[in-house]
Amino acid sequence: MSQLMAWASAGLMALGLNSCTGEDPVGYVEITRTFPQTSSRDTFRINGAEVAGLNSADPMAKVVVSQKVGKVVIELYRGEALHWQLCAFDVARNRLVTATIYLQNRDIRCSVQS
Repeated sequence: MSQLMAWASAGLMALGLNSCTGEDPVGYVEITRTFPQTSSRDTFRINGAEVAGLNSADPMAKVVVSQKVGKVVIELYRGEALHWQLCAFDVARNRLVTATIYLQNRDIRCSVQS
């Protein structure tokens, strides 16, 4: 019984040391924009940081970004002002979430697939 306790204690210590690497756990977000850029003033931001790859003239712009685990918000800014919050979702550690930004009846929409 004491040997079992020793193994369990060693396992818990290893788990504790593994979580103290100092790095924040991350997940990944793949964002695809399926329409041409509507305005040169429009920028897409994820948790407040600009996603530069989505500002291209390519009508099928795609970018993959790493994000800290937790809630993620994709927003559209027109100039420096928030224009739309497109979607919000959670990112899990070492997982990929796919977000597609598209036009529907002249409105910009976002769909998310985990």
